[in-house]
Amino acid sequence: MKLISVERTDGKPKAFKAVFLKDNGRTITTRFGTSSNFVLNPKTTAEDKKNYLLRHKVREDWSNPTSAGSLSRHILWDSRSLTQNIRRFKIKFNL
Repeated sequence: MKLISVERTDGKPKAFKAVFLKDNGRTITTRFGTSSNFVLNPKTTAEDKKNYLLRHKVREDWSNPTSAGSLSRHILWDSRSLTQNIRRFKIKFNL
């Protein structure tokens, strides 16, 4: 599987969408995130990040790269750099 793109969405309930290309040639699109995340919102703090991770670690499958929870955790809450987070996400999941 390959990560084809991560894009902002306009006028949608979710802030981003990720498009994956599966080995069989089909695509998977996952919408994820809100505008109140660590990457987009400069008002979010390290404490907000810690609370987000604690709140979501119980019910999210962070090992599935196509899940909205995994995308949010690794791309929107890892660091403040979207580009760096996408690069790390691709390496982590071998995409």
